[in-house]
Amino acid sequence: MKTILHTKETRKFLTVIFFNLIIISAQGQSFPYLSFTNATYISGTPLQKGAIYKFPGVTTGVDAFVTIQDLLNGATVTNIDQFGGVGYDGGFQPIVSSVAGSADSYAKFLIEFKNSDGTKHTFPNLAATGLDIDGTTMALREFCTIDMNGGSAAYQSTSPEVSLSTIGSAFKILNISGNNISGIDSTKKEVMFTVSNNNVSSLTISFGSVRTSGSGVRNYSAFFKNFQYSGPILLPVKLSSFTALLNNDHADLKWTTSSEKDVNYFSVEKSLDGKNYSETGVVFAKGNSSSLINYNFTDDNIYTSKPGVIYYRLRSVDIDGKYEYSEIRIIDISVQNKNALLVQAYPNPAVNELRITIPSNWQNKKVIYEIIGSNGMASKKITSGSASQTESINVSSLAPGFYFLKVVCNGEIAQQKIIKK
Repeated sequence: MKTILHTKETRKFLTVIFFNLIIISAQGQSFPYLSFTNATYISGTPLQKGAIYKFPGVTTGVDAFVTIQDLLNGATVTNIDQFGGVGYDGGFQPIVSSVAGSADSYAKFLIEFKNSDGTKHTFPNLAATGLDIDGTTMALREFCTIDMNGGSAAYQSTSPEVSLSTIGSAFKILNISGNNISGIDSTKKEVMFTVSNNNVSSLTISFGSVRTSGSGVRNYSAFFKNFQYSGPILLPVKLSSFTALLNNDHADLKWTTSSEKDVNYFSVEKSLDGKNYSETGVVFAKGNSSSLINYNFTDDNIYTSKPGVIYYRLRSVDIDGKYEYSEIRIIDISVQNKNALLVQAYPNPAVNELRITIPSNWQNKKVIYEIIGSNGMASKKITSGSASQTESINVSSLAPGFYFLKVVCNGEIAQQKIIKK
């Protein structure tokens, strides 16, 4: 195997992460795997945030466009696609350097699939499997995050050496053993996980490490290739709904689980900046179940010295101390009792996420959100059976331009003009 190291540490700490893309037909037949080769620089500053690369013909008639979407906490990209002697030449194999610190250091890549004529290509079913998410000691542990805008995730071993959690619509897996897995070994199910979803035209993958000292270059690899697994272990909690409602001078949080296994309690966490969370309450789980169970929590302390948006998430903790996060819910106390302004969409212009705040009398009801293009066709349509005060819609896949936001509740219609940058 070819080494790409510049120091003794980086030679020692080679990490490879695979991903498995499987397209399944109704008859269960797998489509050919994708091959990422011959990357071409398109725009931006090479290897910097915003740089775009094209991988032509990843499968027949389909190209992949990879954007370095973000570099966080000192991370750098030194090669967009290492090939020749390392991993599999058809894989997406960036080289990322991360640094030690109190926060995760990682690079985030956006992968978009387009037909040869430039139009968006949507795969009906997509599954991504991460392999070799290992470490060297507890002082250096790998992690990766996959965001397919929802879907499901599962462990591939009854004795995993990784923890799996949710962050918004993404799934994050972190090595918890510090054990090193040499080479590229697809039999090591204890350091693997799978994320899957339907109708996927883009996804984001983040590669990085948790380090307590130093820095180092690490080789990662995303394999879009078929693997066979058996008996995945599902996450201990399956949330069927989670809402945050603004109710006069307090926030009402409600959630429903459709299955629970060995769950101890739910920690309700709150943030004023969307980054730093603290526990604001605990709700104990009701026990193992495969039926719907409803929970609620009221936060009476919503007025602070920093008016505006409050972020909430759930951390479900099992009896072994492992945990996972829910998606994030938002309330906006700055629009309390402003029913005259039917809906408020922000940021406007939007880049990746559009937040939509609805009036209090629409909360906890069926609300339909549509983003309509200049051609009069709906580019996005989302229905919430029990709407939160503020809902978020991922608009990263929309082309730049002007759109209309249409929100409907019980026959009432509100519209607002929005801009996608």
